Amino acid sequence: MFRDILIIKNISREGAGSFASILEEYQISSVTVDLSKKETIPPLRDFRALLVLGGPASANDQSEQMYAALQLAESALQQDIPYLGICLGMQILAKAAGEQVIACHQKEIGFFADAEQTFQMRRIKGVVMDPILANIPEPMEVFQLHGESVTLSGKVQLLSDGAQCKPQLIKAGKRGYGIQCHCELTAPMLAHWLQEDPDLQILDAEETLSYFQTIEADYTKNGRHFFMNFLNIAGLVKK
Repeated sequence: MFRDILIIKNISREGAGSFASILEEYQISSVTVDLSKKETIPPLRDFRALLVLGGPASANDQSEQMYAALQLAESALQQDIPYLGICLGMQILAKAAGEQVIACHQKEIGFFADAEQTFQMRRIKGVVMDPILANIPEPMEVFQLHGESVTLSGKVQLLSDGAQCKPQLIKAGKRGYGIQCHCELTAPMLAHWLQEDPDLQILDAEETLSYFQTIEADYTKNGRHFFMNFLNIAGLVKK
């Protein structure tokens, strides 16, 4: 049966978050496959778009799961099937496009780069405005959870960067996008991650949840704009 979007989970706890409610709102059909449970990937040709989520693995892992994810991304690029990768999903896209996945000089964890400065994503000056960035504020405050990044040798286009880890939003091919931050974040998701993810255990859970509460409305709105832009690019909604 032909479906609209294939969702790939690289670990069970990292789901579609706020994006799921948008799919439901617009009655966009989806199939979710959890690679960490060794679930079978259906034929990509049966879908109009691909969403690949985050996880603690590395795109450099020599595992059956990562081989399947990379092969899927390569197929999406070859077939011009719209691809959106979140965090690890971005790194998988970059590697599939021919870039390298490398360790960050410093992990980016949570909302704050230091005691005063939040993590932010800024549009690259001089680059033609891409439709994925329509209605996105400049800069956009983001939540980070990664220790790896990607090279920029020219095989992908950099659309937005950050002060600490430069590649924050990339484009590969005509309709392949990867974003480093978790713009799909919700409060229940964050609470769960703070309990389960080892990298987040350096943070004060109560303070982190409290801070998210203060920015949640804008954060969710920005994530919605971003995902709606992708769905428009994929031809799944009309703006």
